[in-house]
Amino acid sequence: MRVAIKCLTPVCRDALEDAARLALTFVTVTTTPGYSDFKASRDLELHLSARALKDGCHLPDLAQELMEAVQAYGIPVFRTEAEGEVSPEWSDWWNRLPEVEGSDEFELSLEIR
Repeated sequence: MRVAIKCLTPVCRDALEDAARLALTFVTVTTTPGYSDFKASRDLELHLSARALKDGCHLPDLAQELMEAVQAYGIPVFRTEAEGEVSPEWSDWWNRLPEVEGSDEFELSLEIR
């Protein structure tokens, strides 16, 4: 099963942190016995927009730590748009993210708003 967690048009100021926490929850749950068919680094993706880093991020330090943890587990993080304003504390990290290409098929797509 392929899963995409998306934070594209946040309404909540903690949406980015919530998206990262959900990705980490997938890692926790799927590493327990019985989930051998799902591998987070292969079957899970996190898609972000520039708005997620601007409007959905109330605590940048916490969000950055959570994003680093997500990436440390090998979960791919993609940006959905090349353009958009991000704050200076995010710009280097944001510019290193690959863009989502095409419209991959996901069995489950969750948007955190």
